[in-house]
Amino acid sequence: MRVGLDGKVRPLSSAEGRRTASAYVAENPDASLRAIAKAAGISLGTARDVRERLRRGEDPLLPRQRAVEDQAGGKVRRVVPTGRQVVVARPVRRTELRVLRNDPSLRYLVGGRVLLRLLDTHTLTPEEWRRLVELVPAHCADMVSEAARECAGVWLDFADAVARRGRVSGGRS
Repeated sequence: MRVGLDGKVRPLSSAEGRRTASAYVAENPDASLRAIAKAAGISLGTARDVRERLRRGEDPLLPRQRAVEDQAGGKVRRVVPTGRQVVVARPVRRTELRVLRNDPSLRYLVGGRVLLRLLDTHTLTPEEWRRLVELVPAHCADMVSEAARECAGVWLDFADAVARRGRVSGGRS
């Protein structure tokens, strides 16, 4: 939740409210818009939109909400235990990588291009990662798992070092 400048409390995303409204409408098809809105904690306009979408056989979530969830494998943010700490992860945004690719201070250095290629190879969707999991033969699972954990540890160390460098330089290049 967040508090707006007007002092009203609003959710960070209306997706959950839309899901709740959808479930409420399924159980109470003749419910009024006010009842739907109150049960789901959403506005009357959102309740109307959800009900109309359901009547038309459409997804109650807006296309951009569905795209965010699809990109994140159904979860916008998830907690990943690492053994050392807990990291909140999300898929790397392709737009962020595009910005980095266009940065001359990275793209015109050999090391910068290596870094960009490494980041690019790890920019997979959750579905692509799931397909890779299915490709690993059972007899290789332990070795692949250990190698992935070692790579993850190296990436975490790298991320920590880059973050420290950013704090020391105050975010300046």
